[in-house]
Amino acid sequence: MRFRLCAVALVILGLSGSASLAQAQNSKVEANFKGAIGLGLVGAELGAVIPALVGVEATWAYIAFPVVGAAGGGIAGYFLLDKADNVGLSVVALTAGMALILPALIATLQLTSYDDDDQNQPAPGPFAAAPAKRRATALQRARRQLAAGPGMLRVSEGRLALAAPGFELIPSLQGTRSPVSGMSLALMSGQF
Repeated sequence: MRFRLCAVALVILGLSGSASLAQAQNSKVEANFKGAIGLGLVGAELGAVIPALVGVEATWAYIAFPVVGAAGGGIAGYFLLDKADNVGLSVVALTAGMALILPALIATLQLTSYDDDDQNQPAPGPFAAAPAKRRATALQRARRQLAAGPGMLRVSEGRLALAAPGFELIPSLQGTRSPVSGMSLALMSGQF
């Protein structure tokens, strides 16, 4: 009796699952605002990482540039991806924007982090070039990270660093509607 009851329950669950699967296959996925949100996130991330790479120390830059980048990316995403109803690229843009939030935040914080070497240095005179030295050390750190490769975890000179991963779109080889068939993120790289 118990076996028959389990078999009937499994058949009912299987039929309801196949009906919902058929219903999901018949529904059309729309771009909606996926492209605008995705490119908006990418624009905000670039608006934070680029000033950190350059060595900008002003607080207003880390507020204004991400807002401007998000607005520009959102407008571009709407007109280039969403309005054209390019579902594949909209999903790729949203996925990339969401995947790069933490690496962009970590890279920005690492490049603008407190440097204890500044405490040991005497106070610069009125004509000293202290900002140029800080900018040079930030560029040296960025060059070391780039020399370690595109991975999110980078090993170089016996040190482990966390950075934004290398991101690559893989083009579609077949004549499909979407020119992109996937994306690639580098998780680990280094010099050994």
